[in-house]
Amino acid sequence: MMLFTEQIKHWGDWEKIFQSIPAFTPLIEHILQKENLPLVTIENVTPGTNAVFRVGEYVVKVFMPLNSGKDYGTDVNVELFGMKWANAHGVPSPKLIADGMVEDKYSFRYMIMESVRGVVLDEIENGLSYDDKVKFGRDMREATDRLNLPCENFTPIDVLDYAITHDEWKNEEFPESFRAELSAYLKNFRMGQKVYCHGDLHCQNILIDENMNVSIVDFADAMYAPAEYELVYIVSSLFEFQRPYMEGYFGGEYAVEDILDLCMTWLPIHAWSHGMLVHNIGPVEEITSFAVMRERLREWIVKEKYAMHIKPLTVDHLPKYAEVIRQSFATVASDFGFTRENFPGHTSFITNERLASKIKDEYYPFGCFVGDKIVGFAALTDMGNGVYDLSDVSVLPDYRHLKYGKALLDYAKQMVAKREGSAIVLSIIEENEPIKTWYATNGFIHTGTSRYDHIPFVVGNMKWEK
Repeated sequence: MMLFTEQIKHWGDWEKIFQSIPAFTPLIEHILQKENLPLVTIENVTPGTNAVFRVGEYVVKVFMPLNSGKDYGTDVNVELFGMKWANAHGVPSPKLIADGMVEDKYSFRYMIMESVRGVVLDEIENGLSYDDKVKFGRDMREATDRLNLPCENFTPIDVLDYAITHDEWKNEEFPESFRAELSAYLKNFRMGQKVYCHGDLHCQNILIDENMNVSIVDFADAMYAPAEYELVYIVSSLFEFQRPYMEGYFGGEYAVEDILDLCMTWLPIHAWSHGMLVHNIGPVEEITSFAVMRERLREWIVKEKYAMHIKPLTVDHLPKYAEVIRQSFATVASDFGFTRENFPGHTSFITNERLASKIKDEYYPFGCFVGDKIVGFAALTDMGNGVYDLSDVSVLPDYRHLKYGKALLDYAKQMVAKREGSAIVLSIIEENEPIKTWYATNGFIHTGTSRYDHIPFVVGNMKWEK
């Protein structure tokens, strides 16, 4: 009696049933019994090319059968080599438990691996802080340092031959002048030392757990190529040149021209680069030459490097953020007539020494950067019982009305949530109706007023609760 009863003559047949739990249940039960593994509830996982199911603590992957109209033997062997390579070199990835063949209506190759719990990057990216992204970049660097090492040739696909014969550039209707330049470039290209490359490190192939630890999956598109082949896809497709990822990966600063040279050298070689380029550097018909492509890439890299970002500050930043605070609150002093004579304690006159006195274990300053310049500032102080005080919210006058202030508030809310806090409190000038309205628009409610002998105005109290 056959375990698998569906008919597969071509990819279209496979596509209709490869996620069907009823169609694969008898086959999966047989595989688990063969490998002495427990059978529990079978669940679908993120769809790909092959039939992949979660069974308790394991994932069972059944490949499109070899005698169903297309030979996927190379994919199977490449993926098995990749998983074993990753496991052997300490790369965070599912542990390979077993692999084998079942002779049934078709010849089914399979593998069983540990089930890695996590979500793909694009599902959580909008909620990641700057530090989260730096950590992700750093973790990816550690993983690729372990992965991209010299090895034996494990695939019959030659990366340069594949680039030369690949027709995606033609399908995307790049201008003839560009395709001619590309063809000449590829014919004259010379490879360096080759290493193991995953080859497809996009956001769907990286799982992130609740502690922001990464696991790399799906090794079927691995290539035997120079390490730059891996790197160019990471910075352009996975990171999309976003500064915090890049800082984490490169350990700090990075030069735009170095990244640009990497892209111009290796994007024409990479199997999947054309799609990324089409969607990010403008209409295809405008990319008439490598020079145009280079300039478009430079614009993209520069834009991301110097985009606004928020990150924690240290005492080393104090002189710069002190000046941001003073300049920002100078407009408030002017509006309300505060001077050093009538109100020397106003924030616009704050000294570096007074700011330094705030620094303690429960004080968390953070800054809004454009490139390397601090243009905004705020600080949280842990008041206990889940309540945090937000102070010195500042944005330089030339950088206002760009939603940087809202970004600072959102960052503060994220920080409080991560620290399992429940509320943020702050104080304003009660008469400052525009700022009161702005905080209210961003989720803060007015909770009352206070008066202090040393302050020449009524203090308004506001609160945000998670």
